[in-house]
Amino acid sequence: MTRKIVYILLWLSMSVAILYFTHLTGFETIDRVILPVYFIVILATLIHGAFVGIIVGTLSPVLSFFATRIPSESFIFIRAIELVILAIFCFVWMKKVKNLRLVIMLTFFSTRIVLFLVEFTQFSLYTVFKDTLYGLIGLGLQLFFIPTIYRILVKSIEIEN
Repeated sequence: MTRKIVYILLWLSMSVAILYFTHLTGFETIDRVILPVYFIVILATLIHGAFVGIIVGTLSPVLSFFATRIPSESFIFIRAIELVILAIFCFVWMKKVKNLRLVIMLTFFSTRIVLFLVEFTQFSLYTVFKDTLYGLIGLGLQLFFIPTIYRILVKSIEIEN
């Protein structure tokens, strides 16, 4: 259990640090384009399982808010739910599909479909559609970087053990 707590703290500190640096740019849309916390939650889930991914996804927006005041108070809950859904879908798809890139794509689109259904009641169709289009850039980056980072981290954990 101590090991899981250390991993959770590691992933949380990385997510807050990455969000802090993306917020320093001054461009609010950069988070919606690059999806930096998606990277962290997906990697945490792939490497350490659903429990770690869900905890990291739940706490990342809260801790980021305390560190940077972004996301705004009204969006903390929505972002936390989004990241929990992401972790759950990533874990489910990881168990069903063995191709890592396909898991990332299925996770992204499954999460976006659920978000569309949830956010459509609160936001305009244009906002949801725009966020999904912005997210395609982040998906492309994820498809490129996550498999490489995943392999490096898994090998380093195997060597450590």
